Amino acid sequence: MKDRGISARTYLIGVFPENFFFECNLYQQAIFNVIANAVKFNKRHGSVQIYLSYNQVANAFETVVEDTGIGIPPEQQKNLFAVFRDKIGGSNKHKLDSTSGVGVGLTNAKIISEALDGYIQLHSRVDNGTIVTIGVKPPQTEPTMLTIGDCENQL
Repeated sequence: MKDRGISARTYLIGVFPENFFFECNLYQQAIFNVIANAVKFNKRHGSVQIYLSYNQVANAFETVVEDTGIGIPPEQQKNLFAVFRDKIGGSNKHKLDSTSGVGVGLTNAKIISEALDGYIQLHSRVDNGTIVTIGVKPPQTEPTMLTIGDCENQL
């Protein structure tokens, strides 16, 4: 990031519930994938803003990643979450340059967010950057708490 002059800032917005449980390791991986794309497809001396908040209406913990990157043309956004596609549009099987990759980052982010009963949304304009929102909801059931005695009884 530093070699391209890209700055990053993180903001906490609003009030968060005291007891909001979710699989944070998976969620962290999804967010990492989105942030990596925000850096990878950013302009020189661009920025990445990360907003963390709790959406009361959706009952979801949300992370919004906003970049000042190259943006994504509307006709290419429909395939954005497909495996093995790059943001520019085609397969990168034979394409290796500074903006290519194997194309699984956003697909993984989508799979993870949906597995966590969440969602992913994308808004992008060419030359004006991209905004990706990932939300995750708490499990519908209470976590099961087992004691050592419970485990011994199951053996």
